[in-house]
Amino acid sequence: MNRIPYKNLFTIAANCVAKLGFAELFLIPLRMALSPLLVRVLPAREFGFQGRTYRQFYHGYNITWSNERAVEVPLARGWLEGVCPDRILEIGNVLSHYQPVKHRVLDKFEKRPGVINADITEFEPGQDFDLILSVSTFEH
Repeated sequence: MNRIPYKNLFTIAANCVAKLGFAELFLIPLRMALSPLLVRVLPAREFGFQGRTYRQFYHGYNITWSNERAVEVPLARGWLEGVCPDRILEIGNVLSHYQPVKHRVLDKFEKRPGVINADITEFEPGQDFDLILSVSTFEH
């Protein structure tokens, strides 16, 4: 079993407190533990963007129901509609955590079946795409 050294845990906790505040040090693990229950009982909510109405996305993975993914995933799904999967490139492996994907996914670090592990600055796809999609990737 892999163990995280106490020194690293202290660093992680200190960074969390510095970025998000002391309360989040306890709220984040609580949200993660309660996610499977909460996503079942949260009321359906909608939001509008560019003349369209979308339903907020709730999912237990990555406490999606309590962060920006609640909006990002429905928007991404909307952009995927009507585009042939062979003509889509997703930069950063995000959507496959929430649904099966048939399009190409490029992610430098995440090792999963079907994910192309390459740096975007060096990637040569060998084709043009109708849609290149990235969900919360470039800011990292």
